[in-house]
Amino acid sequence: MNICFTKFGNVVEEFSKLENVWKDNSIELIWDVNELAKTHKVTAISEDYISNNAFYENNNIKLYVIKKLNNKFIDKLLGNIRFLSHTIKITNKNKIDYWITTDFKSFFFLIMYCKIFKINLILNFCNDDQDTIFNVILIKLFGIKDIIVPGPHLKNRLIQKGIKADIFPRIPRYPKAFFENIPVQSLDCKLHVLYAARLTRRKGIREFMNALTDIYTQIHDVGFTIIGDGEEMAFVQQQIHALPDSNRVRVLGNIP
Repeated sequence: MNICFTKFGNVVEEFSKLENVWKDNSIELIWDVNELAKTHKVTAISEDYISNNAFYENNNIKLYVIKKLNNKFIDKLLGNIRFLSHTIKITNKNKIDYWITTDFKSFFFLIMYCKIFKINLILNFCNDDQDTIFNVILIKLFGIKDIIVPGPHLKNRLIQKGIKADIFPRIPRYPKAFFENIPVQSLDCKLHVLYAARLTRRKGIREFMNALTDIYTQIHDVGFTIIGDGEEMAFVQQQIHALPDSNRVRVLGNIP
């Protein structure tokens, strides 16, 4: 059985050419790819700002990295079609049985393609705003049977919209070393709130910080730990400095 993942983001952090092993630190993937590859073939397809299309292989794992167009305007216009065309070639070559999407693009054409070539499609909703009317209609129309969602809240919304598929809330899996590397520092609080992701708008860091500032002055037994780095770090630091005190907030940056 050959299982395909389509994924977007900084794959350099997740697949090292030096070690040539998949670094499964991405909470978008519900399965441990290395464990899955012990019994199945795994094909991972991603895109990134690289000079040329790239291919890496290690035992049962194949990683294809498709070059993103440097011109962001053109990439926005043509990127979906271009990525889908490359993906179709790769899936045809590798004879995919199951396709697990992440940040799916060109949703309609993807469903049509999977139906025509009898590939079992598993949708992986990465964002809370992907349950659009159009997507819900397509899911019902084509009878999508399996959907992975960020949490129970989106599962409930899909059920309320009449989706009858098997819906699985995604549970982030962090390696044991992730927790071992967090510095032991007591915040002397009854409740601790953890944010662990890239500091980008897409990952919800602004909403997290807005909630933090609202809660911080009202509830004094809540501590906050932020793990990650990214383009919104300056915003995070600005929000923290605006607090009356920052004794209950710690920013740890990236933890390998």
